Amino acid sequence: MSGIIATAAFASFVVLAFVAWRRYLWAAKGVPQADTCPKRTHIRDGCTVAFGATVMGGSVIERDTTLSPLSLVLKEMTLPTAAYEGSPAEPVSGANLRHPSLRAGEAGKYFRIAESAAE
Repeated sequence: MSGIIATAAFASFVVLAFVAWRRYLWAAKGVPQADTCPKRTHIRDGCTVAFGATVMGGSVIERDTTLSPLSLVLKEMTLPTAAYEGSPAEPVSGANLRHPSLRAGEAGKYFRIAESAAE
């Protein structure tokens, strides 16, 4: 008798699961498949987001930016290329903000060097 009850309970579970799955598929047909998220986060190429850093929705982190551990980037914040730390994220004082692709010898090609600094 208990075998019949167990079999009937299992069969009922399978039927209800199937009905729920079919209803889900029916309801999902009307949902648009395009991404409608208004707060998309953009992390550009060459960025480093350290372990424990939090980046909230809608923020933009530009190329070659570094976030230190436990940094917090708030909603809709834009971080230009630099190194950042803290909560909220602020530029690291004394950080080298020069683009990493420029070598010291090539600086004269792109920037005007003062006469006194060149000596």
